[in-house]
Amino acid sequence: MAEQACGNKTRGLLERINGLRDGRQIIAYVLADRPQGVPAAQIAGDVIRPFHEHLEAIGRTKGLDLFLYTRGGQIVPPLRLIHLLREYCEHLAVLVPFRAHSAGTLMALGADEIVMGKMGELSPIDPTVAFSPGNPGSQQPGSGGQQIEIEDLTAYFRFAQDVGRLTDSSDMATAFAALVQELNPLKLGHIARIHSLIRLLARRLLATHMPANRSEELDQIVRMLTEGHFSHDYLISRREAENIPGLKVVHADDSLERAMWHLYEVYEQALGISRAPNWDAVLGGREQAKALFPSGAIESIKLCHHFQYEAVLAREDECVNVDYKVFGWSPVSDE
Repeated sequence: MAEQACGNKTRGLLERINGLRDGRQIIAYVLADRPQGVPAAQIAGDVIRPFHEHLEAIGRTKGLDLFLYTRGGQIVPPLRLIHLLREYCEHLAVLVPFRAHSAGTLMALGADEIVMGKMGELSPIDPTVAFSPGNPGSQQPGSGGQQIEIEDLTAYFRFAQDVGRLTDSSDMATAFAALVQELNPLKLGHIARIHSLIRLLARRLLATHMPANRSEELDQIVRMLTEGHFSHDYLISRREAENIPGLKVVHADDSLERAMWHLYEVYEQALGISRAPNWDAVLGGREQAKALFPSGAIESIKLCHHFQYEAVLAREDECVNVDYKVFGWSPVSDE
């Protein structure tokens, strides 16, 4: 499976897009999402090192395209990655054939232009904070603990004022006391910190290409993507995205659209995006087996890295137990 995610087919499509984009250099960053309970790949800080290898191989270039598919991840690494990409180019574009959600949308904010296909999607950037049991100050997405969307708290107070007609300070103090009973002060403090952080990150990403005198537009973009859609699950099409003032969204032309979608489909198949692996096929009648389980790719015309899990499989009665032993980014040889 791992050998299929990078190779002549993907490289040929990257070269095709490169030609359609007037010779701009391109890097693909694709992270597989999977059904509940099956490990996927998310934007995280461990991506900086392999990206540096690709950028060093490319060298300084006038224009750089980042082909992106992701359902999100950690909110801080996008700023570091955008700063790194800008060390190697004068003009940065993000190509969105399909999903660039949450932290992926944050990354798109750091681009001079966002090139979207018909299926292209952005999303709100207000994060969901997950608290692991017994540790009210920890943020562990997918940990199985209590999950809270940041904007739920501001919505609670808006609801209290608009629907509950709580207007004076004593009424609002009572509403706040009820909230503290549900969420202890450490959780509220952590949520307040993330609430401020996401706005700071969005502003700094936009500031990488927007002049300071456009501060009002910058603030409007941040408000739209944090408060304007009322749900983290809201999907923003390119027609909606292009109507956000100050956000430069470009429609891919027909030739580029086809090339972008074809490349996505190749990665979708190779990385098993949005589907669970067929472990019975991997076992092939054996009781136990090991398999490398690719879940992400960073690929340029010269290099490729995979994000992989090592899955240890054991059959028990009618079930297959899977233990994920190793994961991380590693280079893929041309051999």
